[in-house]
Amino acid sequence: MNRPQARVALSPLPRGWARRRFAHSQTRIITRMTPVTYLAIADLPAYLFEQHGITGRSDNPLTESTVRSYHDAATKRRKDNCPRPGDFPEPDHHFGRTPVWAPATVDAWATNRPGRGAGGGRPRKEKRSDP
Repeated sequence: MNRPQARVALSPLPRGWARRRFAHSQTRIITRMTPVTYLAIADLPAYLFEQHGITGRSDNPLTESTVRSYHDAATKRRKDNCPRPGDFPEPDHHFGRTPVWAPATVDAWATNRPGRGAGGGRPRKEKRSDP
């Protein structure tokens, strides 16, 4: 049986954007059925701040380099076969070498990520009780 093929096309970019980096805006892939929006690394800090209130140090929004380090560290741990429960998710798709995520994937990670102080750190000293 021949199934109809969905045609995939990138939305046209404004003039002059061809030379700029990919991640300046959300990328939209248009198929015949529904448009799908993906978030690149440059889009994630603003998205996480607006949708989930996730901030970096001093209650400032995350930076692109912070999100990139989350992704790089999680990728390395997956490659070494020792992922952690709160690791950044794998990209849903790649455009060239640029990883992109669906908003639903990022939302699931943001709601299930461990809170501040998770991981324990150094154990506290036990106080001795003298009889």
